[in-house]
Amino acid sequence: MQRLKDYYAVLGVEEDASQEEIKERYRELSKKYHPDVTELDPEYAKKKFIEVSEAYHILIDPQKRKDYDYLRKYGKANSALWERFEKDVANIHEFARILYEMQKYFVYKMTSSGVGGGMGVGAGAYIGWRAGGLLGAIAGGIIGGLLGMVGGSKLVDLIDGGEKQKLKSELTSKIISYVEKTPELRKPFVEYILLKKYEPQGIYLPVAYSHIQKILEIDERFVVLAAYLEMFGNFNKNFVSSIKGSIEDIDMLVEFAFDYAEEIGAENKIDEQIEILEEYKKLKEELMRLESSFFKDRRRISLIKQRLEELEEKYKSILSELENA
Repeated sequence: MQRLKDYYAVLGVEEDASQEEIKERYRELSKKYHPDVTELDPEYAKKKFIEVSEAYHILIDPQKRKDYDYLRKYGKANSALWERFEKDVANIHEFARILYEMQKYFVYKMTSSGVGGGMGVGAGAYIGWRAGGLLGAIAGGIIGGLLGMVGGSKLVDLIDGGEKQKLKSELTSKIISYVEKTPELRKPFVEYILLKKYEPQGIYLPVAYSHIQKILEIDERFVVLAAYLEMFGNFNKNFVSSIKGSIEDIDMLVEFAFDYAEEIGAENKIDEQIEILEEYKKLKEELMRLESSFFKDRRRISLIKQRLEELEEKYKSILSELENA
C-alpha cells in the first residue's frame, strides 16, 4: 500500500460519521454495484464494489478505524502500525474480491436455473437461530442479501451445470486459501464444518458452538462464510450432495478442517463421544437380536442393559462437562 486511500470519500461520509451512517452508506453503495442489479460496466462495478467493501470494513471496525485515522494524520511515523495496517487492508481487499465472486456465483446460478425471484430464508434463518438475533443486527445491505440468496428459493435448483460447478469449486478453493491465512477466522470456520459434519451423527460440539455464536455476533466476514457453508447442508456425502455437484467441494472443506481438527476434537471430546456411540449402537443391535430370539439369554440381556445405562450416563456426563466448560 503506497498511500492511504480516502475511505471516507469512497463511502461519501464525513470523518466523524457514526457506525450507523457508515453502515447505511455501505448498504446503498453495495446495492448500487451488486452484480445482480447494476447496469454499470461489469469490470467497473466490480472495482467499485471491492473499493467500497474495503472502505467499509476498515471504518466499521473501531480499532482499524482508529489506526487508519492515526496513519492519515502522522503517516509512517509508527512503522509497526503502518505495516500491520497494510496487512489488514490486503486481507480485507482479498475478502472483498471473494465476496464479489460469491455473489457472482449465486447470480449465475439463479439466472441459469430459471428459478424465479424472491429472497429465501433457509440458511439465513438457520444462522439467525444459531446466533440468537444476529440477522436483526446485520440485516440489509450485501450481507442480508447474500444470506437470503443462499438459503432461499434460488437453491431449489439442485443440479449444477458444469460451468456452475466450476465456479463453485474455484470459489471454495479461494475461501479455503483465505481462511487458512486469516487466524481469527480459521478456527471458527473449521469448527463450523465439524459441527455440521458431526451433529447429524449425534455427536455434539458445545465448545465449538459457543465460539461460533460469539464470532457470528462480531465479524460479518464470518457470517458470509457461514452462509456459504450452509449451501452444502450437512457435510455427510449423500445422493443429494451428488446431484448438486457438491461432493468435490465437501471433500475440500472436510480435508481442510481435519488438518486443524485436533485441538477442536480435544476441546469437544469428539473421540470419546464416537467411542461411546459406537459401542452403544452395537449393544443395542445385539440386544434387539437377543430379545427377538426364541431362547433368550437372560444373563447377557441383563448385562447389556446395565452397560447401556452406564454408557448413557457417561455420555450425559461428557455433554454436561462440555456445556459448562
